[in-house]
Amino acid sequence: VCVGAVMTLSGTGSGGVWTSGTPSIATIDASGNVTGVSAGTAGITYSVNVAGCGSGFITTIVTVNPAPSPIGGTLSACPGTSTTLTDAGGGTWSCSNTALATIGSSTGTATGVAAGTPRITYTLPVTGCFTTALLTVNPLPQPITGPTAVCAAGSTIGMNDASLGGTWSSSSPSNATVSGTGVVTGVAAGPATIVHTLPTGCAISTLITVNPLPSPIGGVAS
Repeated sequence: VCVGAVMTLSGTGSGGVWTSGTPSIATIDASGNVTGVSAGTAGITYSVNVAGCGSGFITTIVTVNPAPSPIGGTLSACPGTSTTLTDAGGGTWSCSNTALATIGSSTGTATGVAAGTPRITYTLPVTGCFTTALLTVNPLPQPITGPTAVCAAGSTIGMNDASLGGTWSSSSPSNATVSGTGVVTGVAAGPATIVHTLPTGCAISTLITVNPLPSPIGGVAS
């Protein structure tokens, strides 16, 4: 049995009594359910009183195998982003719901698929002892809405996102800047990616085009 896990033993003869010789390693209840407490071995005894024959007992040795160390790393991700989880090494990784997240069986790299809290399991070889943790896959912001083009040299457009909070940024501030409220100002002709990032770190983006201004008006101004 593994530390923290339960297995059930059975004994011959009804009305017997179960005892553990080392309850600091394994305990047992009246129904024969053994719970691993700490790594080691413990003698489990089943005693029966038989009418006219006195008492009899039989003992077996239970091995309690150690559980893996707790899962380490950042237990959160966004849809489409990855986080690498850690443990002692040599085991395999799995995810309870691959519609929410996937994980490399040998690498521990978890990738978010959709918002939710799937359970990540790390299992040791041979003993099968395991440890689990919940991975939080945070939702992406709502899609950004607004114009997809702005003119250079100070023209502005407003970008909107239904998700509350977060920050706005521009991938190319030399082409376009964006304020904390989503107002984009054209600076110079070219593309710019406008990004809205939630406090969770999940982000969504949209591409805008900064169009050049016409050439100065020529001719005689009279």
